[in-house]
Amino acid sequence: MAYTGLLEQSLATLADLGYDGVELMVRSPTELDVNRIDQLTNKNHLVVAAVGTGPLINEDRLALSDPDPEVRKAVVSRFKDVVDFAAAFAALMNVGRVRGRVSAGTPCERGSGCIDRYSSRQKRRGGLGQLDMSVLPECITYGNGFRNRR
Repeated sequence: MAYTGLLEQSLATLADLGYDGVELMVRSPTELDVNRIDQLTNKNHLVVAAVGTGPLINEDRLALSDPDPEVRKAVVSRFKDVVDFAAAFAALMNVGRVRGRVSAGTPCERGSGCIDRYSSRQKRRGGLGQLDMSVLPECITYGNGFRNRR
């Protein structure tokens, strides 16, 4: 269920409706106040169960499989930010259409390789320790060319 509006009001309404958790759709996670979101979710007895990446493609047209290396560089940079944001809540990171569409001549590995690389990002952060999050590849059934695997 998509629910839009001011965050404080939306979280209160979702809690009143009986929800236990939310998926936050994020565009630019570095612009968000993690502490404030944590306060609001705690106040409403909600958990951030997942962080969605849909706005990256819906609003910014960033896709992991884009043939343009500059676009891929931008989405990978933002992808790292989403990983860190999701980890702040020990939430799943939902990766769906941001993988992009794969057509003839477009290696599937562009998108899936990035997903694989950043889903294990928490294991390679050196002295910072592990991030408490996981990547959840969303099953997309309308022909993006990716095989839903694993």
